This record gives sequence, C-alpha cells and structure tokens, in this order.
Amino acid sequence: MQIYRCKRCKHEWASRKMSKPDRCARCTAKYWWREKRKLKPKRKLQAVGRPCKYPVHVLNIGESMVLDRENLNVLSMKQSVMAYARRHGKQFELRQALEGYKIKRII
Repeated sequence: MQIYRCKRCKHEWASRKMSKPDRCARCTAKYWWREKRKLKPKRKLQAVGRPCKYPVHVLNIGESMVLDRENLNVLSMKQSVMAYARRHGKQFELRQALEGYKIKRII
C-alpha cells in the first residue's frame, strides 16, 4: 500500500492497488500527478492581411460607389472586385460613367 498526493487538490490517500491510481480519490482528476497548467494570456486582435484597395465591403445591397478614373488600373480593379465577390458570395455590377467607374452591389 502506498500513499499518493494529488498535486491539484493536495489530497493524500492510500491506494489499495499496487499500481498507480487512475484518478484522484477526492477531486477525480485524471492527471492528479501533474500540476494544473496556467492559462496563456490572450493575444490582442490585430488586423490580418492587406487593407482593402477598393472599399466595396462597405456596400449594402442596392448601394453604389464611384471610383475616380485617375490612378486607376481598370483591369486590376475589375479583377480584385470580382475576386472579393466570389470569396464572400456577393455580386457587383461594374459600369463606366462620366465621373469614373460605378460599382453597385446586387446581392
């Protein structure tokens, strides 16, 4: 017969078996021979990835926005807006207007 001590609840007991007990007799902890792990501190949330080049994520259904023609790569803009739409299950309509390109959210 041996005397065991739980490192979690500090309980001492005598075991009737010759082998090591499965659980603590008082708190029934499975890992009674180990000390309790300390919780890791939570990390602060940070922005992930690149900032949006074209802020189409702010559009609700039926809303539209106009992007200026100056410093605008049309092919890149169309591809990035449509890729965003595919990833997030949204649909946008792109039209050429006098003031620039008009983007309207459909779904």
